[in-house]
Amino acid sequence: VTWTSFCDTFYTRVVQLIDRGMKHNRLLSDDVTMSEILQHLHVCAKLCEVFQGRDAELQQIEAYCQDSRNRQLFVLYGDPGCGKTSLLAKASSLIWQWQKTAEPNVIFRLLGTSPQSSSIGVLLTNLCRHICYLYDQPPAEIPEELPRLIQHFKGLLSCASAVRPLTVFLDSLEELSPENNAHLLLWLPDEVPPNVKIVVSILPNFFNLLKTLKLKVNKAENFLKLEDLGKPLSLEVLRVWLQSASRSITNQQWQVVDKALAKSTSPLFVKIVFDEVCRWKSYDALEKNVLSFNIFDSIMQLFQRIENQHGLILVTHAFSYITASKSGISESELEDNLSLDEK
Repeated sequence: VTWTSFCDTFYTRVVQLIDRGMKHNRLLSDDVTMSEILQHLHVCAKLCEVFQGRDAELQQIEAYCQDSRNRQLFVLYGDPGCGKTSLLAKASSLIWQWQKTAEPNVIFRLLGTSPQSSSIGVLLTNLCRHICYLYDQPPAEIPEELPRLIQHFKGLLSCASAVRPLTVFLDSLEELSPENNAHLLLWLPDEVPPNVKIVVSILPNFFNLLKTLKLKVNKAENFLKLEDLGKPLSLEVLRVWLQSASRSITNQQWQVVDKALAKSTSPLFVKIVFDEVCRWKSYDALEKNVLSFNIFDSIMQLFQRIENQHGLILVTHAFSYITASKSGISESELEDNLSLDEK
């Protein structure tokens, strides 16, 4: 084999691999259902990378998933920023470990984070297509009328078997659009079929969701209230995150962190503290290492730093457009609005 023929063969094979990969990507991008699945799984994987602790809570979810006699929903609730989404993501990643004797299927959705997960009609349609994909059912039979669609969704859940059980994770039910009485939760089964588990998370004080779910679920063990991490676990989580980010802080800086975590140990607050301390330098004067003592003040501190960096007018106008957008705004739409803003 000459050097020239080797190079020609190498070039041809690489081009074939690239063409094959591009064709595969185009097929995925054209498939709305697959794109939706991958989008939510990507976020799930990112959340699992930084997850620490919560062993007792995971054990409670595991006990529910392994109890074949428990045919009701499992409800996770707590205040904003307490870590419900991360806990659901971690639990979904452990299903294969919890059900070793079977080939489990998992559906994970972060409601309200995409057009396909924001209203009840498109959500159920997408879930039905996902179940059809998992269990080789014909997707063409999915009805469009909501009452029939709800019944079809509940019927498709029965496709699960002992060999291929199904676990559905639905995060943040309050993020669903209230259209078509979505928050009455009539679209969720009162009793799930055999070999099916459904785990949901809610903010308890929104749309009476907790009260509604207590009417559907009468098992006390199926409700899990998520509390703050507590100071020891918060410090341990912070140490692990800093180690993963190849960062370290001085003993004096740890004292500043310790003082802040004595005031709040919400997972969201711990994440904000982590993002802040990653900016610190070992040679910084201690006066520069300042942490707020609650989530609101920490976010205000972040906004102030962004204003100092990019200017008051740009930041306030950008945030105003984001706030005024009823159903969110994309980056390109935000850029377009700002380009039309004379100031």
